[in-house]
Amino acid sequence: MEKSKDMLISDFFEMIQKDPAYKKATHDVQENHDEAYAQAYFFYTQGLYERANEIFHQLVVANPYEGKYWFCLASTLQQQKKYERALHAWALAALLDSQNALPHFHAAECLFSLKKIEDGFLALEKAVHKDPKKILHSKIEALKQVWMRSTCHQ
Repeated sequence: MEKSKDMLISDFFEMIQKDPAYKKATHDVQENHDEAYAQAYFFYTQGLYERANEIFHQLVVANPYEGKYWFCLASTLQQQKKYERALHAWALAALLDSQNALPHFHAAECLFSLKKIEDGFLALEKAVHKDPKKILHSKIEALKQVWMRSTCHQ
């Protein structure tokens, strides 16, 4: 039986609370989401992913139902090549913004990086279904082609 969106988020939130970084979540982050988000985004754009990660992590703990925080945390983790953790964050981003193809596309990138090729292709298929206007079509096709060629040469 599939878990509901709320149940999955609740399970993930419980997991986060056990993380030592949770204890670093400050009163300021919980009270000033916009300011913390701006600061984390600045760190991200400057390539300071570890610092951005800490703040985005605190933001998802403070507000686990805000999809953009999960999206940013996932992006930051992916930039740090922490693909397994990024996949968890992409999954939450996808649950919270169920019409968005980007979390599936980026999850595919992580899966391919982890050499989970079949799962990567499944994630790309989900991205295709979530992208009726074909905004990501060329990127999806390019990623498919790269991995199809690489799997043929192995």
